[in-house]
Amino acid sequence: MGMVKQYDTFDNAVDIQQRALSADYHALEPSQERGVLAMVMQNLNQLKQLKGIFEQVSDLARQVQSQFFFPYRSRVADGAGAFYS
Repeated sequence: MGMVKQYDTFDNAVDIQQRALSADYHALEPSQERGVLAMVMQNLNQLKQLKGIFEQVSDLARQVQSQFFFPYRSRVADGAGAFYS
């Protein structure tokens, strides 16, 4: 996670890497074959999409948990704990 520390956020780190890769790709003499650079740029795009999906699923899981699952201690305090003894 060194890049996240350096650039403050995951999104900033990926954006900076994408810009650097794009500049390298469009250079007269890129550091790697253009196909390799294109593949890395595509992988970074997929990584950003996966992060977004993960965040959406995490939010959904929190919503489901808050609506359907209650902490055991609150059940005991409400007297419902007798059903779990």
